[in-house]
Amino acid sequence: MDLSRAKRILKLALEIQDGLVLQDLTFVHIGNSNLLPDGTINFSKRWQQFNIVENMKKFKKATYTFKRQEKIINFFQNFDDCIGEDAMWKLSETIKPRGGKKTIQ
Repeated sequence: MDLSRAKRILKLALEIQDGLVLQDLTFVHIGNSNLLPDGTINFSKRWQQFNIVENMKKFKKATYTFKRQEKIINFFQNFDDCIGEDAMWKLSETIKPRGGKKTIQ
């Protein structure tokens, strides 16, 4: 598999995972009119929507097997140093409180 194909597959996986497919569809829908100035159907908009949905369908049909990569797991230290959502919220509040004034020492 060439590198560009691998990158496209990874990008598509991340898009689906993060909900970017819906975001892309919404962006195309809102950003493009249904009709062209001359009153004809905007097939460019429909083609963009088709491509987004078709790519998602292709991704869902494929089966993927992933092997555990210890080198990558070790790089992220088994995610032991990740902080929870509550701790992140508190840290965020110390950096920039809701009132807008920083409290960093």
